[in-house]
Amino acid sequence: MSLISILGVTLAVLKVIGKIILIILAVILAIILLVLFLLSLPFSYEAGGYVDTANMKKTDVTLKFKYCFGVILNAIAEYKKKKL
Repeated sequence: MSLISILGVTLAVLKVIGKIILIILAVILAIILLVLFLLSLPFSYEAGGYVDTANMKKTDVTLKFKYCFGVILNAIAEYKKKKL
């Protein structure tokens, strides 16, 4: 094999490894955001300040989850737009 083909294979492998690392980092970030969200849930809420979680409606929690993961999905979409 020539030097050019070895370099080409090496670059292709590094590109795949880089994408795998990015996916792993995105998953770790999502887990961290989820933990932070769950820790902050009893103490604060966008509009109302303190929230009693015992009386909180299920839809409020659902909206909070949708917002949290919506931010992550928007960031991924923006990254893909910049890549293309």
